[in-house]
Amino acid sequence: TFILHPAYGTPVGVEAWLERGQRLKGVTLAPKLLWLPLHEKSMTVKPKQQTESDFAGVDLLDVQRILQMGRVDRSKYALAKPRRTFMVKTIGGDYCLECRSMADRDLFVKQLKMAVARFGSQLVAADPAVEEFFAPPNGKIIEPDF
Repeated sequence: TFILHPAYGTPVGVEAWLERGQRLKGVTLAPKLLWLPLHEKSMTVKPKQQTESDFAGVDLLDVQRILQMGRVDRSKYALAKPRRTFMVKTIGGDYCLECRSMADRDLFVKQLKMAVARFGSQLVAADPAVEEFFAPPNGKIIEPDF
């Protein structure tokens, strides 16, 4: 669980996770860091089935930098707490996320950096182990060893 601080906007609580990629009839969907606002997640009656457009997030391949923030630009992120905040910079924009504590932030940043680096290096090296980042066609999940 994080607090997403949109630039010049109101912070919102989100549930975030890494989603495995998919291979569907010649189309490859990259693994993603996704999040869903908590108020949408907790709705008991859903007017429609949730679709991909209900979720926000970024492809792991679009991530350029993941930074722990020492200082926060108060004109953009007025309520962010610098010691608990990190920035995910992507091709499509920047995302400022706040954790519950510094320790949580440090751990999540380290793990996210490792996942992005591992995925990118396995793709470049054409390593068959890259399959750990994709849902298997038979539905059996293989846990990554990192």
